[in-house]
Amino acid sequence: MAGSGASSVQSGPYLQFRNEAGDVAFLAHPVTFLPGMSAPHAIQPGSRDALGRAGIWANDMNARSTTDWVDDEIAGLFCRKIYDLADALRVVGRIHGVPHRIDDVLQVGKNVVVYQLTNLSTGASVAYGFGREFFDARHALIKYLTRVGEQKQPMDGDLIIKLADRVLEAFPNDVTALFNKGVVLLATKKFLEAHQLFSSVVSRDANDQLAILHNGAALGGLGQHEQAVRELGRADALSEKGVHSLLFGAVRDLLRMSVNNVMSKNGDSQLIALWLKYFPPEEQTEPVESPLR
Repeated sequence: MAGSGASSVQSGPYLQFRNEAGDVAFLAHPVTFLPGMSAPHAIQPGSRDALGRAGIWANDMNARSTTDWVDDEIAGLFCRKIYDLADALRVVGRIHGVPHRIDDVLQVGKNVVVYQLTNLSTGASVAYGFGREFFDARHALIKYLTRVGEQKQPMDGDLIIKLADRVLEAFPNDVTALFNKGVVLLATKKFLEAHQLFSSVVSRDANDQLAILHNGAALGGLGQHEQAVRELGRADALSEKGVHSLLFGAVRDLLRMSVNNVMSKNGDSQLIALWLKYFPPEEQTEPVESPLR
């Protein structure tokens, strides 16, 4: 399929990228260009070759050999922080002793990004597919959370915090990273830090019921029961149906504790209404983990 219609960009051997310890961090696989092919759903529009022709890149099934990418000591891949796809551009290393530079993004797929590597001695190009996780911090977090949600991987709170922190280093207002790091902190009873993160999410979307309820739970964990009840009331004002669908597990237990605490001191009609609506006395619930998203 890649015969006479393929671009002048030729693929090469598999590339091994080694970290500072000398261990193989990941592989890049050679790809071949299929001009004029329509992009499947898993590939973002705009796929092209180095000459700008539309098409898609596919794995080169004929590639067999493997060689090392030798990172440049100054401009190498492991010499910089990589947060998104553009951060890898202008990275330099050697293939078979010949200097190459990552110069362009040719295709972005669901889990793979194809980069153009330029031979700095001849000006010729090669194309390689890389796993997106190393190059795209947001993608790495979302992919992991998706796999956890699909029960394809067990939830690892430490890993979620690590992935979220990587995102927040470059994108401090990323709500996915803020919220999910907060969920892990809430589950480990680090209520102050969780409250700070949930408050940041709510400040960006005042109608985010899930974040509001989690923020209320964190405040309850801090013993700030009146503020916690206000957050529950705020969520209730947005949608009673939404609260019923989102209020469970540790969040429910902490907010129930706060409503009970405040009601014992000031049992006004609004508090009683909240209690009867969301915490009927005959209902027994078992604590479960807070949801990720």
